[in-house]
Amino acid sequence: MKSFNFPRSQNWHPAFLSFFVLLIILKVNAQNTSYNANTIPIGGSNSTAFGWQALMANTATDNTANGYGALKANTSGTHNTAVGILALSANTGTNYNTAVGSHALYSNNSASGNTAIGFNTLYNNSSGATNSAMGYMSLYNNSTGNNNTAIGSGSLLQNQGNSRSTAIGYNAMYYADSRGSGRETFNTAVGYAALQGSTTAANNTGINNTAIGDMALHSNTIGYDNVATGANALGSNMSGSFNSAFGKDALSFNTTGASNCATGNISLYYNSSGGANTAIGVASLFSNQGNSRSTAIGYSAMYYADSRSSGRETFNTAVGYAALLGSTSAANNTGQYNTAVGDNSLSANSTGSNNTATGLSTLTSNSSGNYNSGYGANALYSNTTGSNNTANGMQTLYSNTIGNGNTAHGYAALYSNTTGSNNTALGLSALFSNQANSRTTAIGTNAMYYADNNSSGKLTYNTAVGYDALRGGTTASANTGQNNTAVGDRAASLNTSGSYNSVLGVSALYGNNSGSNNTAIGYLALGGGKGGSNNVAIGDSAGLALYGDGNVFIGHNSGSNETGSNKMYIG
Repeated sequence: MKSFNFPRSQNWHPAFLSFFVLLIILKVNAQNTSYNANTIPIGGSNSTAFGWQALMANTATDNTANGYGALKANTSGTHNTAVGILALSANTGTNYNTAVGSHALYSNNSASGNTAIGFNTLYNNSSGATNSAMGYMSLYNNSTGNNNTAIGSGSLLQNQGNSRSTAIGYNAMYYADSRGSGRETFNTAVGYAALQGSTTAANNTGINNTAIGDMALHSNTIGYDNVATGANALGSNMSGSFNSAFGKDALSFNTTGASNCATGNISLYYNSSGGANTAIGVASLFSNQGNSRSTAIGYSAMYYADSRSSGRETFNTAVGYAALLGSTSAANNTGQYNTAVGDNSLSANSTGSNNTATGLSTLTSNSSGNYNSGYGANALYSNTTGSNNTANGMQTLYSNTIGNGNTAHGYAALYSNTTGSNNTALGLSALFSNQANSRTTAIGTNAMYYADNNSSGKLTYNTAVGYDALRGGTTASANTGQNNTAVGDRAASLNTSGSYNSVLGVSALYGNNSGSNNTAIGYLALGGGKGGSNNVAIGDSAGLALYGDGNVFIGHNSGSNETGSNKMYIG
């Protein structure tokens, strides 16, 4: 083995130096190469040293040292590479380490398989193995931790004994747990100051966290099993666990809340302590702070959710653009047990509870109404404070505002109702014109279509079953009859002011408008009359042409041509 020592005071001709280098290259593999001012040639074999005291104690093979004091103490360690002042300076017998940068792996003496690139990287490492650090002072304090990866200035700087951490980015995991008694953390941070932690490094004990994005999970201390993807996602989280945030500023203000899932920019933005919430969509559940068990899917769904910090379980579910959006005074939006599915469904709800809305703009104006169910586009569209209403079909109970206890099934059923209550309309456009009247039942297409539309309501006690039954005249305000029962296709179809009529049969009492206290049973029974009262007709076409009062007709066609009063026909 040979050593080539060049006194620093000697000036060598460049051509001579080139010749010397060529001679060195042509030496056999067992030869060492040393360019330094050592007085003693380096030992071992297949090693290269450049710099004062580089590899000065070496007795091993396959080492490369470049820089003052690089691998200075190495004796038996092999396959090490040190480039930089005092890089791997304390290493004695460990192998397969690479240190590039001034003081990189400076203190390493009993660990192998480490890679350090940058000033002071892995500076304090003593026994930690298979770590990778690249960037100014990355993994600076690591001493015993293993299998860590730090890329970026200051990344994993405070880590001492913990293992299996990955930090990529400026100051990523900067304040990682600094305790000497280490464990595997399974933490991953990618981005500027991601998972940086509190300034009291020993408190940053959270594990199983993944943070990807600028400042993602920035303040986390003891929180664990969190996933944050996006700039500032879960940025304020300290002890909250089992949270998932995907999108810029998702769950940004969360501190202690647990088991939340936020997908979309600024989703669950202000949530601090609320738990078990799900927000999918930009700005969904934006204002929520302390409430739990809310589900919002869609752009701005539940945007103005109750912002009070004293939380509770809401059991609210919103699916669709601005569904359950709430009033702009977020603290007033205290409703619970609401379900809204559809664009703008229940969008104005504040204190209303136990409502179900399915369809475009269903129950969109509801503020404090409770126990309402709307199924179909624009069902219960205008409802504000009305409660206990059920609307099934497009535009059913569309105009209802404060009416209660109504049931509408079929396109535009009870469409015009505003303040009327306890009405039932089943069928296309049934009770279409009714506004304020209550206690009315209409079953069938266009049944009671032109119901009284006066705004000063009353109890009608009217019941209509069948197509066009009790449909009324086209001037809805004139249809003031009460206590009528009509069952059958077009039964009492033209009735206006007639009351206390009982009708059963197709077109029975069809032409009546103002007659009252009539009983008609059978096809076209009393079908042609217009204003007669106190008549009884039982049988097909019985009393068909009647205009008079106080008649009794029993049997098929009995008195079918009679127009007078106080007559009786049997058979």
